[in-house]
Amino acid sequence: MAERLRVGLIGANASAGWAARSHLPALAGAPDVELAAVCTTRMETANEARERYGARLAFDDWRALIACDEVDAVCVSLRVPNHLEPALAAIAAGKHVYTEWPLGRDTAEAERMAAAAREAGVHAMVGLQSRRSAELTYLRETIATGGIGEVVSVGLTQYLAGGRERPSSRTWMADPAMGANTLTIQFGHAIDGVIWAAGAIESLHAHLSTESPQWFETDTGRTVEVTSPDSVSLTGRLQSGALLTAHVHSVPWHGTGHRIVVYGSEGTLVLEQPRGATGPHTGGATVSRAGRNDDALEPVAVEQEAWVSEAGLGGAAVNVAKAWQAFEAGIACGKHMPPTFDDAVVHHRLIDAVRRSAETGAQVAVG
Repeated sequence: MAERLRVGLIGANASAGWAARSHLPALAGAPDVELAAVCTTRMETANEARERYGARLAFDDWRALIACDEVDAVCVSLRVPNHLEPALAAIAAGKHVYTEWPLGRDTAEAERMAAAAREAGVHAMVGLQSRRSAELTYLRETIATGGIGEVVSVGLTQYLAGGRERPSSRTWMADPAMGANTLTIQFGHAIDGVIWAAGAIESLHAHLSTESPQWFETDTGRTVEVTSPDSVSLTGRLQSGALLTAHVHSVPWHGTGHRIVVYGSEGTLVLEQPRGATGPHTGGATVSRAGRNDDALEPVAVEQEAWVSEAGLGGAAVNVAKAWQAFEAGIACGKHMPPTFDDAVVHHRLIDAVRRSAETGAQVAVG
């Protein structure tokens, strides 16, 4: 491997989408990684990304990027149904792989990718970057050291403007078989942050619904029937015994943001993001803390690593850049850094437990 980890980014549209908000600026700003190559479906957009973010190579075929000797690790930042083929190809080529969450359309696809990575001995990370959030890490460390006493209750609410109107390029998510919807993406990221901070879930009782059963395509005038869930609510218990309540809903309009509240026997922690925020994995959260006896909540100053500020990173790029730094460090020392593809399988199985509970109306064990 070269002095810095040389990354090839598949799905490198520089003008729109997740990579433009996260991976492209993150890879340009993280000190121990290098954006070596970019790939989109057209050379015009690939060259735009190359020029804007300083990559040396551009491709319009992801197979050529994977075959390139100047790429050590491959990032798959595509629509969920398109994760499997390039991820497996990169693993087969002996490349390390970072694939966005959800890892696959379903647990079976995730298990295939995880098994392939284990067999090949490559490093494989999934994009559950809430675990790199400085704010969530503050909650995690405060809870672990008894800073608010025994945790008795954890609450998660997230209301995002899902929109009943969208362009045709985004209506493919109406079909739950595509693996990309409020349950898998918004809830998947949000509940992973809760688990990272407060501990694993032991059991849950869930409800799923589709409150906006039709989407209007703004560019075609067509109405699309929606069967993917847009509301996820549950109650449950953490392995610590604490009560968990959660509601994540892609509301039609004016989402009010993201909130996690952790109540302990000796105090309270609150993590909040304003309207429009999609969870701690995208950055921009604030933390407040109070002690006993109805003390007022006071803001907590949570600082990022110095290199994050020096690189001028902000928003979604912050935690993604930190994930890339951890990925590189793990490869350099031979340690598989979480969240790995195996961790992704565990999280896919949690999503399965939510579906199973919603379908049966029963409380189900997790794990």
